[in-house]
Amino acid sequence: MTVRSKAVNIGAMSDLIRIDSARLAVEISPVGAELRSLRTSRGIDLLWPGDADSWNASAPLLFPVIGRMPEQGTFIGGRRFAMPMHGFAKDCRFDAVATASDRATWRLVDNEATRTIYPFAFELVVDYAVVGAALTVAATMLNTGTAVMPASFGFHPGFRWPITGLGGKADYRLRFAEPETGSAWRASGGFRLPDKAASPIQGRELALRETEFATGAAIFGGLRSRAVDYCLGDRRLLTLGFDGCPNLALWSRSGGDFICIEPWNGLPQTAAFDGELADRPGMIALDPGRSVEMAIRVAVDDAMCL
Repeated sequence: MTVRSKAVNIGAMSDLIRIDSARLAVEISPVGAELRSLRTSRGIDLLWPGDADSWNASAPLLFPVIGRMPEQGTFIGGRRFAMPMHGFAKDCRFDAVATASDRATWRLVDNEATRTIYPFAFELVVDYAVVGAALTVAATMLNTGTAVMPASFGFHPGFRWPITGLGGKADYRLRFAEPETGSAWRASGGFRLPDKAASPIQGRELALRETEFATGAAIFGGLRSRAVDYCLGDRRLLTLGFDGCPNLALWSRSGGDFICIEPWNGLPQTAAFDGELADRPGMIALDPGRSVEMAIRVAVDDAMCL
């Protein structure tokens, strides 16, 4: 089900808003307030542009749920409500409430259409800012209603893998800021599998291989790292830092030359879960008038810009 802000038609990508610095240029769509381009001053395009044959998105924002819901809908207050996979914000047109050459702030508020599937009053504000060779994206969820609001939020940026002209897929790896131990969940069909499996991270390193994502995403909870480097061999191409997001997912799809590095404040549910939305794993219970903020920072290696 597609939900769009009322009285606004979603148009073509011609209405992208650009912000930039001397080193980095960013384009954002009002549809979903989605990052659609991340290009260095040397013309290196880092972001997956979307492809109907593999994954037709670039960096959707996930709200108010992460993952898939039961086909028959989810329970909210004992009633069934339909909910698209990863929520509806990615399909809504946001308002640009402030723009400058290096910054753009977007806002989505509840409306008649959103309330038919998510009966809560909310405000979602997403701020993009470029400084030097870094892009920061900060998202704030605010409960503007009178009832406790269950919600999750996730970033879902997809980076080119490989980046055009820079090696092949087998040359890439991720390097975590801290050594990581423990296990990981797997996801299949948008649902989280109930049992954890061995983590593919070896110390701080994860070699990127298409076979790693043959069955779906790998989901890590309780990481010590607050940043991960996207590397070509030993060379750091960019660093993705994240705050307010206790979980991190990695995902790709066969036939798509992209890797998604996804900081989440929330988790997908298992296929067997059929309870209240508020009882889904990792849901935030926002009291009336309260807000929560999450942020990511993409810092590009200077050598890619100069």
